[in-house]
Amino acid sequence: MKNEKVVFIQRINNDFYEVYNDDAYVIANLMGYKLVLEYKDLIKTGFPEDILDKVIGMLRKNRVSFSVSDDDSLFFDFKEKNKYDHFLKEDVPVERVYKLYVPKYSGKFEVLFEDDSESEKFTVGENIDLDAELVEKVYKNDVGKVVVLDSGISFKILSKDMKLK
Repeated sequence: MKNEKVVFIQRINNDFYEVYNDDAYVIANLMGYKLVLEYKDLIKTGFPEDILDKVIGMLRKNRVSFSVSDDDSLFFDFKEKNKYDHFLKEDVPVERVYKLYVPKYSGKFEVLFEDDSESEKFTVGENIDLDAELVEKVYKNDVGKVVVLDSGISFKILSKDMKLK
């Protein structure tokens, strides 16, 4: 596909860039970076912000189109000369960094997220994934408790009717 491009996403307080799936393979092949399987089928690699110029230089040198999500001025499209597919080799080893999760809970619960004015109701397996971090945190904590997800988002448990499967 000649119109493919690597898309960089800025993360972690704006001082780290990540790329995902096919883009991660391209960067790993060009830069020698390690790939990680973060969750089920989400493959990624990344690097600190101060390496961005080096990575972009390597993409330009090898004629791979790219864009940086937070900076409209950082993009380049090699059009028909794009060699994205040339570096999209999926033979790079991928390290698994997540534990295979076996769903353990069933039931319903209601939470109020920190910045919301209305509560949200969830039914495990219907409107929320069985293996969501939110489900486990609600199950393990008491009604009325304020809990923080790994992402930093906090919520208060308003009610729950949950069981261990």
